[in-house]
Amino acid sequence: MGALLLLVDARLPFALLFAAVAVVLALERPLWGVGLLVAGRLTSTGANAWFRVGQLAIDLFEPALLLTLAVLSYHLVVQRRQVLGEAPWRLPVVALLAFQVLSLGWSRDRVEGVEEVVATVVLLATTLVILAFVRTWAQVRAILLLWVATSTAVALASILGVFTTDSAFEMAQGAREGGFGQHPNWFAMNLVFIVPTAFGLGAIEPRRALRWALYAAGALVFLAQMRSGSRGGSWSLVIGIGVASLYQPAVRRLAVRSGLVLAAVVAAVMAWDLGATSLAFERAWTAGSNLLGRSVRVANWSVCWQLFQDTWGLGIGGGGYVDQLARYDAWLYDSQYRYPHGIFWGVMVHYGVVGLALGGWFVVRVASLGRELLARTKGTELHVVAWCMVATLIGYGAWSFVEFSYDDKPFWEFLGLFTALWLVACRAEPEVA
Repeated sequence: MGALLLLVDARLPFALLFAAVAVVLALERPLWGVGLLVAGRLTSTGANAWFRVGQLAIDLFEPALLLTLAVLSYHLVVQRRQVLGEAPWRLPVVALLAFQVLSLGWSRDRVEGVEEVVATVVLLATTLVILAFVRTWAQVRAILLLWVATSTAVALASILGVFTTDSAFEMAQGAREGGFGQHPNWFAMNLVFIVPTAFGLGAIEPRRALRWALYAAGALVFLAQMRSGSRGGSWSLVIGIGVASLYQPAVRRLAVRSGLVLAAVVAAVMAWDLGATSLAFERAWTAGSNLLGRSVRVANWSVCWQLFQDTWGLGIGGGGYVDQLARYDAWLYDSQYRYPHGIFWGVMVHYGVVGLALGGWFVVRVASLGRELLARTKGTELHVVAWCMVATLIGYGAWSFVEFSYDDKPFWEFLGLFTALWLVACRAEPEVA
């Protein structure tokens, strides 16, 4: 068999061996499969895809998801174990999925609409796996530490110029860094998710070496995302940590100390005028008119609003935004900015009033979960970590009105871990391992 595979492709026998080992390990240690899934999500970009099926890029994340779903099925069907974790926000997401399928009936691009349906199925499956196998604080902490390590590796690869691309768009407006071939904004927000939590984990870590390693990792990841010149990454942190600091003294102290150090590093880089990095840092903190100037965002929001009105609040259905754009703004249609620029606007234009209602329901459920988590962990060291994770969600939520789509970024993996921490707090008084 191996010889036949060698004749087809020399890599196939090794891939088959790796898959067999991965399956055995995942069956014995499902948490390893979850770790592989999260690492795959954080390193996956269109630039390093193994191959493509239509517009779907296949890399480490997809095989890891299939592997963990197979392991989950084994535990449910063969072992008959109760491993499914509750998620208060799951029902509105399932309802959105049902409406997405229904909207294919009036979609102008059903192929793209089906891709959006698949994306929702994938994010539901991902959170299902995380909640099934991440069930204790020690397991939550292990995956968060893996997240820190993976993001640090991506940050170092970016700084050292490994696997980066130099497209004209990525290098525009101050030599913006695109990381693993990603759009700079996507690259920055992919990294920035773990920054507050890295500092929070460091604050409760009893071992000095690991504590300072976590602080250093958080600082490195933050500075690496700033090299992209993304306002989203920088300002989402300011917003999220700022809100958290108002309510949690430990977070406030941590924010002041780490903020002063990071501000000094940023100021030094800009003062010494270190070429592209200095320009990117300057752009990251530029706001006001530059944020919205001929603003491709405002232009897209205007189109979204017009489409919302023209469909009587029903939305254009899954997919088809670019096709509709040609009728509303020829300049945008011929540009590379052909997407709604914001989760709120994307849901509104595609799924109308129903989508916005389901989105609001989802936000309320997540907010209630967060409030209960903070109440249950109050007086424990985990309260700091919980607030740092809440800060991340607040910051991302604020910036989601001007960038991104509901199904991109590692938001859903982060939400899965956040929910797992809530489940830990609900089962018993949390103990720091």
